[in-house]
Amino acid sequence: MWSNYLITYLHYLSIIFLTGSLFVELFLIKQIILKDQLKKLTLVDGIYGISSVVLVTTGLLRVFYFGKGDAYYFANWVFILKFSLFILVGLLSIYPTVLFLKLNKKLKKSTETSIEIPRFSLIKGIVISEILIVLIIPLLAILMAQGVGLAQ
Repeated sequence: MWSNYLITYLHYLSIIFLTGSLFVELFLIKQIILKDQLKKLTLVDGIYGISSVVLVTTGLLRVFYFGKGDAYYFANWVFILKFSLFILVGLLSIYPTVLFLKLNKKLKKSTETSIEIPRFSLIKGIVISEILIVLIIPLLAILMAQGVGLAQ
């Protein structure tokens, strides 16, 4: 029983860290970014990645071991939509993450103190899109918990 509580707690905590890190990324990202800011942005993106892994792991544990069972969840179209949106957010995050790591590496080798983020509008748009999608997922969780999406 305590393992269920712990897994659920970690699941919720990872949601908070994931969402918070996305908002921090949005506030840190600038078209021309200083070396220190880029380090912070890369660190926050790492926190985002770790919280994503914890979220998926605890979510799958809840589906297969601590919840109502995989047959229940995978028969619910709301759950499928929720999980699909989370996968979409993960896929969207790949490009900014790779770019931040490359820029950080490039800036470490350079004597420059700042760097321009290429395709800044696209990167910022991706982060905003991730936030909007992440904000829809809890609504789907509420609907799912109320039985919406189950075959009657």
